[in-house]
Parts: sequence; C-alpha cells; structure tokens
Amino acid sequence: MIEKLIEISNYATFNSLKFTNGNNSDWDGNFKKNTIIYAPNGTGKTSLSLIFQAIKENDSNLIDKKRRISSDGSPKISILSDGTHIQFDNGTWSQKNHLDIEVFNSFYFEKNVYTFNLDDTFNKFIIENDPKLKEEVEHLTIKRKELIKLRRRAKIIRRFIKLAKQDKTKAIELATKLNTTLNLKSRMTENEQLNKRIDKKSSDFDKLYQKFMSNSHLISEQFREYCQKINDILSLFNDRIIINEIKPIYSKGGHSELSPTLIYTLSIDGKNTTLQDRNEVSFDYYLSDGDKSAIALASFLAKIEIMKNLDKKIIIIDDPFTSFDSGRKQRTIDLLAKLSCKVSQFILLTHDRKMQVQFSH
Repeated sequence: MIEKLIEISNYATFNSLKFTNGNNSDWDGNFKKNTIIYAPNGTGKTSLSLIFQAIKENDSNLIDKKRRISSDGSPKISILSDGTHIQFDNGTWSQKNHLDIEVFNSFYFEKNVYTFNLDDTFNKFIIENDPKLKEEVEHLTIKRKELIKLRRRAKIIRRFIKLAKQDKTKAIELATKLNTTLNLKSRMTENEQLNKRIDKKSSDFDKLYQKFMSNSHLISEQFREYCQKINDILSLFNDRIIINEIKPIYSKGGHSELSPTLIYTLSIDGKNTTLQDRNEVSFDYYLSDGDKSAIALASFLAKIEIMKNLDKKIIIIDDPFTSFDSGRKQRTIDLLAKLSCKVSQFILLTHDRKMQVQFSH
C-alpha cells in the first residue's frame, strides 16, 4: 500500500514539494485506502500519475522526460510504501518494487482509443491462460531473440570495421572490450557470414510469423472475454457502439518479447465496420470525444476485471471524466466506487470539485 508522498523536487510543475516539515498544501501527503485528490488543471495531477506509472514499470525515462524546465537540479522523488522508501535520485530508482499498480491517465487514453495496447503484465496474463497461444508465442520469441542477438553482433562488427579503417586506437580499445583479435580481414569475413545468417533467420522468422498470424485458433479465449467485458462496461455509457471483433497483431520489431496490439472493429448504430474499413475510414469521423473516452476507460476497467486478484491491486485514476456529460460522469462514479471496494487501494485525481464520490474506507 502507498502510505505517504514525502517529496517531489525538480519534476514537472513541482519545484520543491515536501511533506516532512509541513507545507502550504491543503493535503498532508498521506494516502488512505481510498484517496481523492482535487487540484485544478495544470497543477501536476497527470505528472503525479506518471510517477506511479514509472514505479510500476521501474522506468527512469518517464521521470527524466518531465524534468522541471526552470531548474538545473535533477528530479528527486520519495514515497513511503509498506514501510519502505521508494526513491528516485540521480536518474535512477533506489530499488525495484513489487506493487501491483494500474494507472489510467491521458497517456493510457492516447494509446488505447483506436487500438488496445497490452502492457507486459496483461500480456503475460493472457498468454499464461492459453496453453496453445503460450506455446506458439514462446517458439516465436526464441526465434526472435536469436535474430536480435545476431543483429547486435553484426552492428558491433560493422562498428569495429569502421574504426579499424579510421581510428586504430579506438579499434584496439573495442577489440579489447569484446575480447577479440584486431584482425580486420577476419572481422570482415565474420561480417559477411553474419549477414548471410541474419538473412536466413529473418526469412525463417517471417514465415513462422505469417503462419502464426494466419492461425485463427490463436485468437485467445482471454481476448474474447476481454472484448465482452469491454462491451459490458461500454453499454453503461451508450447503446450505439459495440466492439464486435478483436484481432491481435504481434509486432515484429523492437523488443524480443512479442506483445500484441489489439485492432478492433465497431458496430455503430447497428452497422458493422470491418478491418478493411479501419484502413479506409478513421473512427474520428464516427466517434465523439466522449465515445473515445468511454472506449478507453472501458478497456482499462475490463483489463483489471479479467486479471482477477483485485484485492492486491493499487488503482490510480487521473481525470476519468474527460468529455463526459453529466450522465456519463455519474455512471463513471458508480463504476469507480464499486471498484474501490474491491481493490487494495484506490487513488482518484480530479479537477472537478463537484464530483461528490462516495468511497468505502
């Protein structure tokens, strides 16, 4: 459980916010089982939600990207959780944490309006609960890692060859670091062999990937359950939009792990769109801002529901009422109030003082 915010310095809108010796804030920095934080727009609510997201992902870049522009100092963050200080200083987190945190904010919204992007935790949950999918993904992942390893080696060798021709001193340093010989001819031969192996493995991987993507049985039952949960929640916001199909696309680029992006189609006012329609017509022409917000929020809440173990989760929600009319706001309040009773801890950040949310303590 997150107990207390102790310090935020040189980060985003926060110059030096400390809760050790008192401050001018109406809030004392303590978090309860359920906590609502009211603050006007532009005062750092989303930045605070990103701190929790960075803690969840053990990500330093999320903090460094929001370094306070008007300060020369480095960001410093300190949070007390279960008696342990989680600290960010000198560009790194003091330790990895094991808090089961889920964050909904504008960044989640941007990533999950037109497609649903599975984070590592949700992706692993989906795969672990589908033996056939797990087997296929593991096989592809092994092949991907082999290919990435060869490409990294080839990149180093190309760098070595370039240095050997331009700067022999640096080439010697690199050869020592790689524990290899300073032999340009041997490295050029190795480079040729590596390129041939990469071409072969890349071709083999592409064939496996295409076969994997063409197997309709690999559409996991977990994906279907996820789609149904989204529709159940979405129906509370409107009766004109239904997600009628989800197709996982496993990216071949980037990291070695295969994490799917879910492409979805909609039924709008009884008319079904197709995946081909997605390529030809943007949902921007069909969906209001409120519809988009409802889809993103429904995808977030559905993900939490099907992952189970709600009693261990810490949920951070930042301004969930964007573009909602009064009816949708009230339904959102009802959903979040019910969720707050099921989770380990619930934190709501909002700029709307009129939202009289009743949470159980």
